[in-house]
Amino acid sequence: MQLSMKMLVDNLKGYNMKCDIRSDSRNIINARLYSDRINNSPTTLYLVQSDDNTVTCTNNNDIIYLEADDVDAALNDILDIFDRYNNFEHEMILKVDSGCYVNELMQEISQLTGWFVILADAGFYMTAYQGPEDVLKFHKELSSMLKTHMIPLDSIKKLNDSPEVRMREIAPYTIFVPELGTALTYNIFVGRNHMGWLVACNKTGVYSDGERDLLSAIAPVVERWIEKNTEAVKHSRKAGIFLSLLDGAEPGEDYMNSRLSAFGWGKNDKKQVYVLKKISAISLPEDIVERRLELAFSNSFVLSYAGSLVLITNLTINNIRQIESTLIGLLKEMRYCAGAGEAVEKIVDVPMCYRGASMASEYAPSEPGRIMQFKESVLPYTFSILKEHTTPNLCHPALDLLSEYDKRHDTDFYETLNVYLRNSQNATSTAKELFIHRSTLLYRIERIEEITDVDFSNPDERFHLQLSYYLNRK
Repeated sequence: MQLSMKMLVDNLKGYNMKCDIRSDSRNIINARLYSDRINNSPTTLYLVQSDDNTVTCTNNNDIIYLEADDVDAALNDILDIFDRYNNFEHEMILKVDSGCYVNELMQEISQLTGWFVILADAGFYMTAYQGPEDVLKFHKELSSMLKTHMIPLDSIKKLNDSPEVRMREIAPYTIFVPELGTALTYNIFVGRNHMGWLVACNKTGVYSDGERDLLSAIAPVVERWIEKNTEAVKHSRKAGIFLSLLDGAEPGEDYMNSRLSAFGWGKNDKKQVYVLKKISAISLPEDIVERRLELAFSNSFVLSYAGSLVLITNLTINNIRQIESTLIGLLKEMRYCAGAGEAVEKIVDVPMCYRGASMASEYAPSEPGRIMQFKESVLPYTFSILKEHTTPNLCHPALDLLSEYDKRHDTDFYETLNVYLRNSQNATSTAKELFIHRSTLLYRIERIEEITDVDFSNPDERFHLQLSYYLNRK
């Protein structure tokens, strides 16, 4: 583990010290006695023993002067600090890679630091926590929070208003939560995805620069654990709230609503699901699309599920015209389309909305930038089921007769009949769509009747013909 001079100061508080530390770097890997025969390394802490019972610790231009009655004991204490942190990092990486439980990891962090530590996911749900009882007693409201694994809604809303809580690559920072007091916080990321927070609490609510460096040094081990656990990655993200629901689990309607309330979603709000689909080989990669959606719809949820990107949004707190206008623009640009289900109010009905959106994305006619509605997919889906599960040919024999006739005589009777039926046998509309004269159309219809012996006055036969055209679609 890389240490900072400020971390060393925190670990040597039992000694009288004078410090001149100006850098904010955490780059020290080991310690050794200084000798003018060695090359200076920026990652090494050099120790110099003086005759006046002083140990000088230097790294680059930073210096700690340490007074000690027993200089050898002081040198050993310094070396022990490096051993303790390096052993912790080594042992934790081995445990993470061998599949340890997250609470085991949190327990080791608490024992090393003395903090009460909490791992919260991006939906503010406390997935794991460990710490000493004396710290827990200091934070009076923490015990009740741990029973529900949730920070109270009012506090979450205040946290959501703070821009730093979802920033990448920032140093640990303090944030005030009424129920916790002042806590030291690190934003957990895996790749470019925000996975939550590692939160440290002590009894005083005051944190030294060394403690900030220590949390920054420990956090990568937690990120490694999340990255190693595929399910943890999915469920730790903001949209992980919906994963169990879509997987068929029953987390409880009240529980789900309480978690969604952290983002301003009411239990009776209308909820809409969109399932995205690639249109062509030049469609943008999914990870880029996912980030674009998250930026465009900050108070919605974006997740990757069953091989597709899913957007779950709230039609009560957002204007549907604005949502779909923004979404259409993104879909055109990214060469995607999307299916939309029927909007629902109850959170437990979201899986039904998802299934409708998924059906629309797969079966409704699609093109870049288009949002297909569930109702557009019903007939294509039904016909696909008929094709898949019916052995006899269900098509009306008239279609084969017309296809053969067209090939032999270079006519277009097959498509003429299709358009004629689609226009409810309206000759004027059909002729206009086919760009032919009305009398020409009437002649074609008469010939079609002669070739096929179709009775257009029979509603069952008309339906069979229309069904046959659907079944013949590629």
